[in-house]
Amino acid sequence: ISLIEQGTLVIALATYGQLFDKAVSNMIEVQSDQLASEIDAYISAHLRQPLSVTHLCDVFHISKNRLYSVFRSVFNDTVNNYIQKKRVETAKHLLISVNEPVYNICAMIGIDDYNYFTKVFKRYTGITPKSYQKTYPHNLTRKNKDDG
Repeated sequence: ISLIEQGTLVIALATYGQLFDKAVSNMIEVQSDQLASEIDAYISAHLRQPLSVTHLCDVFHISKNRLYSVFRSVFNDTVNNYIQKKRVETAKHLLISVNEPVYNICAMIGIDDYNYFTKVFKRYTGITPKSYQKTYPHNLTRKNKDDG
């Protein structure tokens, strides 16, 4: 093989290697995205239950490092922050759409301690759940009920 042919072969192999690496990387991203979607759906469906890193790892048969990696790369967040944000977003919806006092809403999203719920809710929204509920007086499904 001449030097030119060897050079062409080296370039071709390098290009093939880069394409292979990119394909593997894309497969990993798709798998991470699919896993992330499944985890997101699971969290949404099980907000009322205790959710922990260990529990999610057991359910999805993955290591803690894999779970942390998925959350960092796909959600750009930690597992616990993501779960808290999901709970707060769900609580915001419930606070203005169901006829329940705040202490019942916090139980519906998996937080049994009313004071802790208020603290977490305020951290993410800047206001208390009761204040948030009162900002939507136009909500027809909401009746005057003791907020607890």
